[in-house]
Amino acid sequence: MAEIALSAAAGLLKLVLALLAVLAVLGVILLCIRMRLILHSERGVLKVWLAVGPFRISPDRLEGVLKKAPKENAPKKKSKKQKKPADKPKPKPKPQMQTADAVELMLSLLEDLRGLVDFPVLRLDAVIAAGDPARTGILVGQAAVLVSNLYPWLVSGFSIKNPHIWIDGDFESGHKTQWVFDLEAKTRLIRALRFLIKRQSDVIRLGRWARTISS
Repeated sequence: MAEIALSAAAGLLKLVLALLAVLAVLGVILLCIRMRLILHSERGVLKVWLAVGPFRISPDRLEGVLKKAPKENAPKKKSKKQKKPADKPKPKPKPQMQTADAVELMLSLLEDLRGLVDFPVLRLDAVIAAGDPARTGILVGQAAVLVSNLYPWLVSGFSIKNPHIWIDGDFESGHKTQWVFDLEAKTRLIRALRFLIKRQSDVIRLGRWARTISS
């Protein structure tokens, strides 16, 4: 009996060591695999792709795949007459994030990403138009101040290859701001997971704000 117990314990130990070896290999793979976030915005449309290794997928497409398809052949339940509930007061809509708050949140996220992310692509071409020359001039000046303060901070804190930012104003007939924006962020998968776990709610808030301004 003692020999059987010892052999069983030895087999269990080997199994545990094998599992630990597999986990160690998976950990090394997670440390080595690079993850890329690709953004492209043009004419008010924002497109996002997530790339891990050779695979690329859009979060919107992934969300559609995960949604359950409705069952067509499901038996229909007989509807029962129900009393109409009393009208409840509609909940007040949540206030949208202001641009200043979004910029502050973006800077906070970028601060946490220092040393974790490289930007192989950073390109922005924008023509600001507000329908009024004076208003357009004010917006162009504000954009120039923002870029002049943000650009040195980005270049000193991140590895950016050939950044390009060009902003101008349409003071004659323009009534709508036009822009083309491309951004590619590259990091290790394990670092991205750690960052998303820590700042998940802030990333979602910023993504919703970006959708509102691009729609």
